[in-house]
Amino acid sequence: CVGQTRSASATSSEEGIKQQRVQAQSQVKLLLLGTGDSGKSTFAKQMTILYGAGFSPKEVDGYRDLLRQRALVSMHALIGACRKLKIRTGHRLRASIERVLETNSLTEDLLPALLALWRSKPIKLAFSRQSEFQLDTNASYYLNNI
Repeated sequence: CVGQTRSASATSSEEGIKQQRVQAQSQVKLLLLGTGDSGKSTFAKQMTILYGAGFSPKEVDGYRDLLRQRALVSMHALIGACRKLKIRTGHRLRASIERVLETNSLTEDLLPALLALWRSKPIKLAFSRQSEFQLDTNASYYLNNI
């Protein structure tokens, strides 16, 4: 009886190993090399969207939060650039600037202030001078698509 149990167990293990080999042979592995911000992650995500199962709802929520955070950080940078570049923002934008700077997360109630700033002339002027300060390359995308 003991001999039969071992051989059944060994057979089960061998079958498991064979299945793993078949799976490994059907997998394609790709090593992506490149400097930071060269698009490696973007490429991998595009392959997941096009040929994989797509993103789970949890992943979608995570990416949404990330994009909102980047929009807010970009606006913080633009407000800072106005100060650094001595671009006058005027009294009209003061409340929106204070509202945006006092928070670290983009919520629905912050959207009107953020959009008012993005549409304003001083922020647009600062954006046009982005070569003079550090700003995310995709800032306009984030802020245009909020």
